[in-house]
Amino acid sequence: FETLEISSLVFSVSDFCDTTLAVDDIKVYSVSSDETQGFLADIVISDDCSNVMVRKARKHFMGFAFGNGRVYTVDLRLTDASGNVGGSLSKAHVPKKLNRAVVDDGPEYTVLGGCPF
Repeated sequence: FETLEISSLVFSVSDFCDTTLAVDDIKVYSVSSDETQGFLADIVISDDCSNVMVRKARKHFMGFAFGNGRVYTVDLRLTDASGNVGGSLSKAHVPKKLNRAVVDDGPEYTVLGGCPF
């Protein structure tokens, strides 16, 4: 597994009315994968929604990797002091083979974080 910290996905936050917001205020709302889930959970969102662990290994059968590379889409959300919610999508790619392009086939399944926004 690889832990994706929000600070590695977002570099800054800006709001014209609420200047107190910071990257640490962002929460993981959901994460989707474009490949089916394996026997174990491929996506684990932390209890405080501050990071997500994703499987970085590819699914194999008899030494052969399936699919065209895995794409995780991380939906990040932030609520300002007025209750306005902003969001951003970030993608993490796991290639089938090193130095190969990854194809995003759209979400196969999604895991929701359990934090209020």
